[in-house]
Amino acid sequence: MGADAVSVLHIAPARNTDFHRITSPELSNLGETVIDVWTRLVRIEDRFISVSTERLFAKQLPEIQAWSEYVGKRYAWVQAGSMGS
Repeated sequence: MGADAVSVLHIAPARNTDFHRITSPELSNLGETVIDVWTRLVRIEDRFISVSTERLFAKQLPEIQAWSEYVGKRYAWVQAGSMGS
């Protein structure tokens, strides 16, 4: 690909607790959550950032109200109104 540097921005709903669970016994010694493991595996500290969907889009909530409602209906673990918190 010819890239000298790569950064990853991971975005996921805060209530997606299944994502945070480590399912590989070999990785469990690297951290308590998947985010912990990824942070440890990345060689340059600021190249991996994880942020919740709610935090990233909180300021845009009025403009993305329809999207917020869609997410709330599609994913049972995202409760109505949580996008603004």
